[in-house]
Amino acid sequence: MLAIIAIVLIVLGGGGYVGWRLVETNTDAGVESASVQPMKECAVSQSVLDAAKVSVNTGNGIPGPGHFSCSYVTRKGTDGATNNQVTVTVRNLDRAVLAEDEKKAFEQYVDEFQSDYKAKDGPKIGDRSAYLLREHGGRTYLVLAVLKGTTLLKVAYYGHTKGFFGDSPVPADVVEPRLLSIAEDLEPKLPKG
Repeated sequence: MLAIIAIVLIVLGGGGYVGWRLVETNTDAGVESASVQPMKECAVSQSVLDAAKVSVNTGNGIPGPGHFSCSYVTRKGTDGATNNQVTVTVRNLDRAVLAEDEKKAFEQYVDEFQSDYKAKDGPKIGDRSAYLLREHGGRTYLVLAVLKGTTLLKVAYYGHTKGFFGDSPVPADVVEPRLLSIAEDLEPKLPKG
């Protein structure tokens, strides 16, 4: 009799887990539209955001002198089970530090160079650019850093796709063109300074 009860409990528990995972993986990722307006220094064109699957501005970072930040996420129902988040940061750098050694200063100001991200040359945009990638825990972390004059633009991506057996990273080759389109949208607006 105890064996039957144990089997029934195992079947119910397993069925509950399977049901929960099915609901979880078949629910669209993302958020509903919000009416938060981005700061003009990091505002990306809506058509570019839509194409990059991050069309909802969820807020702005606390601006400091010469430092601006905007965050964008997936609009619910636009990318299935994939959750995309992008943070755009625009920062004015110290001209004297850049004049000493531009490459060293660029790598110093882009925090991801100091962590376990894999770096590779970026696209031909601005004066210097780099992609920095890390995949960890089923998540993709990808940064496109662009230096133009004394202005640093960072487009940082975080995302994953929900799956039945867990989350999986979004392939970097899918994300890179999205980040590039955002950077290309903002690059002409950056001060050359």
